[in-house]
Amino acid sequence: MNYPFLITGFARSGTTYMAEVLKALGYKVAHEQYAPDGVVSYRHLPFFTRFDRVLHQTRHPLKVLSSCFTMEKTTYERVILLTSSDPNIPESEWLKRHMWAWVEWCEHADFVSNYRYQIEMFPKIYPEVFMKLNLPVPLGIPDVPNNTNSRKNDSAYRNLTWYDLEEADSYLCTRVRKLADVYGYSEEVA
Repeated sequence: MNYPFLITGFARSGTTYMAEVLKALGYKVAHEQYAPDGVVSYRHLPFFTRFDRVLHQTRHPLKVLSSCFTMEKTTYERVILLTSSDPNIPESEWLKRHMWAWVEWCEHADFVSNYRYQIEMFPKIYPEVFMKLNLPVPLGIPDVPNNTNSRKNDSAYRNLTWYDLEEADSYLCTRVRKLADVYGYSEEVA
């Protein structure tokens, strides 16, 4: 049995918010679990063949990487398993490890997805997203706080800049910046 869709984004990319929007519209979706109408999850990327459609949701990499400092070690370990490779980067180099994981994961998601969109643009492009999901386009999106599951106030959150990424590893910073450019993100976070 195939599920109708998977919306997938790297951990800390707004998938909880997206799941809440769909639930508020009455769809039987789940975050990080299988559900009859679809799944919103980073964990299900390896099982992409179980879905009729796969959408890749992105968020500005500086925001994702800033938020990654709040993730539990087990979440990072799951991401590593999903990329099917080991970066061989010491645990102490947290930012470097997450830069590597973000690039590897996103490249894989791009390869298997049917469509990619920026979560920041969702309020403007939601009709297109719903069409790609093969769902009726709602007249508007429900009033779900866009900071659902935000960790910006977590003491571990780091407000990173491109300079921070460059200092951590210039090669990985270049790879992150190239993908950010492909995804349509500007140099700095607004």
